[in-house]
Amino acid sequence: MTSGKKRAPSRRDALGVGALGLGAMLGGCVTPPGHGAAEAQDATSPTPSASQQADAPRKPRGDGRLLTPTISAYIANIRTAPVNPEFLELGKRHILDTLAAAVSCKDLEPAMLGRKYALAKSRDSNNGATMLATKERAGLVDAAYGSAMIVHGSEINDFIPSAFVQPGPAVVGVAFALAENRGLSGNDVLRACVAGYELCGRVPKALGVQTLYDSGLANHGIGPCFGAAATAASMIGLPAEKVALVMSYACQQASGSWQWLLDNDHVEKTFVFAGVGARNGIEAALMVEAGYT
Repeated sequence: MTSGKKRAPSRRDALGVGALGLGAMLGGCVTPPGHGAAEAQDATSPTPSASQQADAPRKPRGDGRLLTPTISAYIANIRTAPVNPEFLELGKRHILDTLAAAVSCKDLEPAMLGRKYALAKSRDSNNGATMLATKERAGLVDAAYGSAMIVHGSEINDFIPSAFVQPGPAVVGVAFALAENRGLSGNDVLRACVAGYELCGRVPKALGVQTLYDSGLANHGIGPCFGAAATAASMIGLPAEKVALVMSYACQQASGSWQWLLDNDHVEKTFVFAGVGARNGIEAALMVEAGYT
């Protein structure tokens, strides 16, 4: 027995739509073997009528199976691959904007709580990094988390309106923590941030902002997790096959609900928009570096 009430989309529905969306977005970057021959064969087939075309199920452009290797290769190669100079210049501006936000927000309540938590949780600050705009050192993951919380303290950081995400806090926070910890260069930071911004903005749009909302998932937390994971994977220098694992662990940890709308103190919102993505993203990369498969 079925009712006439429409079933609300589930999280599985959201992820299913997202896989097709990402496949459509990136699948066209690589031509599958034999694809050209198939197109040539299709060209000789009868052209369907307008009514047949309207009734036919829509198929995403590209092949969703190519999603993981396409993204993984992009992230793995970003440190040495040619990048549009305009993108690099924009990356520099966004990094500077994020650092300015950190200086401005470091003493606000969300930032102070993030710093306090990071310091209390850290046991190995000697092998960690300094939180942005402070002289306080924490463990590597905690430093990235604390930096993200600092930057988002008053929400004056950057914003991608089409994806409803704020990439700077998580992406730049992770990049600077790893750069200090691993002794990496400014160029490494810049290119890793470009990759992080790409993933942070594109994943929620490919999944569908409305689809995420209907499923109870806040894109504000989903995007930064993938952005931070991409940034960390690039900074660490993982090969493409390892980056694929990082994306999988980022998927397992990507989270966030719309409960933040009830937050009057800007603390839970900062956690969802910045802190949790930075923490989970960098941990995804560090777990794979440690041997997770």
